[in-house]
Amino acid sequence: MTKTTTHSAPQAPRSNSTISTVAAILRCFTVDEPECGVTEIAEAVGLHKSSVSRTLRTLEAERMVAQNPETKKYRLNWGLLSIVGPLLSHLDLRSLAYPTMKELAGQTRETVSLCVFDGVEAIVVEQVQGTEMIRHVTPIGTRYLSLAHATVRVFHAWGGGEPGLKVEGVDEVQPAVLGWSKESYDQHCAEIRERLYAVNNRDSNADEVGIASPIFDHRGGIVGALLLAAPAFRTSEERIDTLCPAVREAAETVGRSMGFTRENFR
Repeated sequence: MTKTTTHSAPQAPRSNSTISTVAAILRCFTVDEPECGVTEIAEAVGLHKSSVSRTLRTLEAERMVAQNPETKKYRLNWGLLSIVGPLLSHLDLRSLAYPTMKELAGQTRETVSLCVFDGVEAIVVEQVQGTEMIRHVTPIGTRYLSLAHATVRVFHAWGGGEPGLKVEGVDEVQPAVLGWSKESYDQHCAEIRERLYAVNNRDSNADEVGIASPIFDHRGGIVGALLLAAPAFRTSEERIDTLCPAVREAAETVGRSMGFTRENFR
């Protein structure tokens, strides 16, 4: 039986930077080959063994790799989870949110997206397209920065999910562009926190309506937002009033799947 190796093709660093070197070394560890020696890694990434050894010792000190005392080979260690943990939580959020997103999209026939926040922008990480012939579609990875977008307002209303975190430039520039003073925008955020949704009624585009509602986890902290987006021509004020509770209820359903209850809301 022939063992499949992961080092048959070189995995050289993409540049001469230290970060590229570290990334190339970490990519050598795979499910099929969880343990690698210094010589194997050096051959795979095209670096001198002394350079690889120094980098591995640094990674070991940071608990990102660990050395097997018997074989002297290295393997990935738990320290990496402190880095990828936030990403994994978003991936869990995607799988938990998808059934509810699909149900909401089926109920409304409009496109439903899941967004997370990186401290500056709201990012689309999942989407279920509507079934109408003319529908709003946003590629996964789309980033929203402007307060004209409902998702950005939702995250900003809760400080980006962290106390004191602000969306860049929002206090002085963006509210004024949308016709708000600082005081009126603060009041708008308070209203979002009270009703648990924000509405972009043609604010970002004359042809678009968006409704976003926050998703809270078991600690009561905001971890994402559901966004329903629809063409403006079929989304009257009356229909917006009908859609807002549906989006809010869907977001709360996702939150409950993450352990959220009204008692731990903050």
